[in-house]
Amino acid sequence: MNAINARSQGVVLIAVLWFIALMSLLVATLASEVRLTAKAVFHNQDNVEIWAKTLETLHLAEMELMIQRMPLPPEKLEKPLSERENPLLHFNGQVVQLSYPQPEGSTVRIYDHAGKINVRSLNSTQLRDLLSKQIGEEDVERLDALQQAWDDWKDADDLKRLNGAEKAYYETLDPPYEPRNGLFETLEEIRLIKGFDQVFKDIDLNTVFTIYAGSYQVNPNYATTEVLNLLPGVDTKGVEQIIELRNSTEIKSLSDLNEIIAGEALAKLQPWLEFGNSGSSIYTIAIQIAPVAEADAAEKADLKPITTADDNNAEPPPASTVSQYAFLATVQSSGYAIPPRILKIEPYGQLPSVQ
Repeated sequence: MNAINARSQGVVLIAVLWFIALMSLLVATLASEVRLTAKAVFHNQDNVEIWAKTLETLHLAEMELMIQRMPLPPEKLEKPLSERENPLLHFNGQVVQLSYPQPEGSTVRIYDHAGKINVRSLNSTQLRDLLSKQIGEEDVERLDALQQAWDDWKDADDLKRLNGAEKAYYETLDPPYEPRNGLFETLEEIRLIKGFDQVFKDIDLNTVFTIYAGSYQVNPNYATTEVLNLLPGVDTKGVEQIIELRNSTEIKSLSDLNEIIAGEALAKLQPWLEFGNSGSSIYTIAIQIAPVAEADAAEKADLKPITTADDNNAEPPPASTVSQYAFLATVQSSGYAIPPRILKIEPYGQLPSVQ
């Protein structure tokens, strides 16, 4: 009888232990799910807040474009023209402080397309100048092939130039496609032209080219570092000096560059430049919203940030090697009475060099 009782007690004890083990596993699983749910809710809330701030900042930046086109108030008209500050010159990629309070953690840059090269207005000579700056003047055969492929892409027929490429060539590719046979509709299609995926492989096309406004000529007061590096007659040192000069004063004519760029180089650069401080009517608004710090995120979600030994000792890469991304909106300004018209949105666009 005692043996039976002992055996029964043993079975009950085993059952209790199994029940405790199962409950512990269930509690651990539920805790893990709650933890993941809390983390997901936090990140979703954070993303919603960032998106709301982005839209608010975009509307304020559009308003800024309208404000800066308004007639000057009487007190500013009393100043001589040489002493009047032109806020439009700030639309060259530098951080812009908006007239109205902007959301906390937001940064705004505005790029006037007067500082970009309009690919729709490039003729064969100008294109060759750009290509020669990229790949050198010695490879004449390659330059000829690139130039002819570009012209074949734009012309309305399917007649291939000697070293060009037309529909018959592009249909053999995987996947196949056809040439535009007209003006460029997007900048991305430049990489589809035979040979051009290599020419501009290290360049973000949206930072140097435009299809919306102006001519192939560039206003140095608005041009980004990437654009200036692309222009004939300018080396790296010259680009730095142009940026430094315009940060202190407006570049009003070619003579302002005499002390920066030598005579022969300046002669190459001259056809590519235009001047004036009114800019164009096309702008790209770049908005960055500072994300919640990882430590703050962990605190809000009652989580500990995950780190590794390498993370603790690693040094951040130099700022010049880090690509920065932003919400980009290209808009067309219609003066100070009508809000700008949105032409293009890039939620994760790449910023030109921060100057």
